[in-house]
Amino acid sequence: MEKKKKVAIIGAGLAGLSAGSYLARNGFDVEIFEMHNIPGGQCTSWKNGRFTFDACVHWLVGSKEGGYLNEIWKDLGALQGLQIIDHDRYLTVQFPGGEELTFYADPDKLEKELLSFSPQDGAEIRKLVKTIRYMTKMKMLGPDAAFAEKSFKSLLNLVGFLIGFLPVFKWLKISAREYGARFKNRRLGDAIANLFTPDSVMLFNLLTFAWLGQKNAGYPVGGSLVFSKNIAADCQKRGVVIRYKSRVKKILVKESGAVARASGVELENGKIIEADYVVSGADGRTTVEQMLSGKYHNPRLQEAWKILPVFEPLFYISLGLNGDAGIPHSVSGNGLMLKQPLDTGNRSIDCLLLHSLSFDPTLAPKGKSVMEIMCLADFDYWNDLKNKSKERYKKEKEKIANKIIQTIDRDFLPGLKKKIEKIDIATPTTWVRYTGVYRGAFEGLQMTKDVMKVGLSLPKQLTGLENFYLCGQWVEVGGGLPTAAYSGKAVAAMITKAEGKGLVT
Repeated sequence: MEKKKKVAIIGAGLAGLSAGSYLARNGFDVEIFEMHNIPGGQCTSWKNGRFTFDACVHWLVGSKEGGYLNEIWKDLGALQGLQIIDHDRYLTVQFPGGEELTFYADPDKLEKELLSFSPQDGAEIRKLVKTIRYMTKMKMLGPDAAFAEKSFKSLLNLVGFLIGFLPVFKWLKISAREYGARFKNRRLGDAIANLFTPDSVMLFNLLTFAWLGQKNAGYPVGGSLVFSKNIAADCQKRGVVIRYKSRVKKILVKESGAVARASGVELENGKIIEADYVVSGADGRTTVEQMLSGKYHNPRLQEAWKILPVFEPLFYISLGLNGDAGIPHSVSGNGLMLKQPLDTGNRSIDCLLLHSLSFDPTLAPKGKSVMEIMCLADFDYWNDLKNKSKERYKKEKEKIANKIIQTIDRDFLPGLKKKIEKIDIATPTTWVRYTGVYRGAFEGLQMTKDVMKVGLSLPKQLTGLENFYLCGQWVEVGGGLPTAAYSGKAVAAMITKAEGKGLVT
């Protein structure tokens, strides 16, 4: 019997798990090495007393049976046994003085709300919602097209998609900030600019509303860790071995003349694992600059990392409440526009995101609930502070969290402080500590207008290094769970092709 080819995968996040799952079902011997003691990477939750706090999934593209991207979640066993909740609201923006604006998932309700809020912007609002309606009905070309076997039918599908995409192509060339500036009502313009990140292209925003309109971006009850554990369990059923608390220190390379090949990994404890292929689903910069000592790169990838900004890190407060937060359930929560800017440690903010998860009964005991508060933060400030003094770091994050909670209690949700039973505070360095991610970025590369210069999908191999592949949010622009999962699948397809086989799914 022919010996199976061995693949060593770094990281049991979504990309690494996906790559492992598809490689195992294609006859490879797969071993995943994960620094943490649980799977999922940044797609995770954690217990604090009787509460479960979540750091990731608010909506999942592909949640609808038969919907766009649903197939990969079925392949990976991600949604096994999970209930999906589709919210009516995406986000409600609360302004000083009590005025509110709700962005509904349904295009008709969204149009009515926006016109009521800002009649003077009627023409632009109708144009915006018309585009959302069009995209809701548009047949999308799945990521599988990039590595599927080419045929006349696949060519026709590509042509059909490109024709359908032409009317929305212009939205790839304007940022949310630039588009928001078109509105006469400044509050509406500011709200649109801050729906995601101000520098993200509007196409990113419109796609999200299209998927919400299709009811294909729901919330899986149980949260992020349950979702990740489902995928890990499915991997293990297929024969994948996951080694937890096994941080990779170095990628081993064998050189023979002008040829260099990845030959395995070395763990922090000094253990050597030999492999025919090495895949990294870990942080891209850590992989290239530390695990490979900066010896190998790819010019196009290098350029993308240089010009595309990473998602800014978060100051993240999780609250366990006695009772309900008292705000409507929604996909992304409530955006609070502050009366005065708040200092969050060398960073002045003028808005907060408040998200009640009381609709998920698995996160808190009966009669209690979980709420998240998020805002942008300065990585260098928190990293320097923690390195200088862990005691000062602890006091500073508690001080800022209390200031934020007090502001919300005073200006938006009177009585919130009295409901709090548990507080959990994460800074950008928390993300680094548990996942190793570059500068605490909660996702990888932002989809800004500069994406036109480098492309959405980036190289997954490094120049001059054979048998090594990258997958995950540092080689796919825009971030997100489907992006990570499909990246892992794409790498599995590349490896099976290198072995002269087609990918079996």
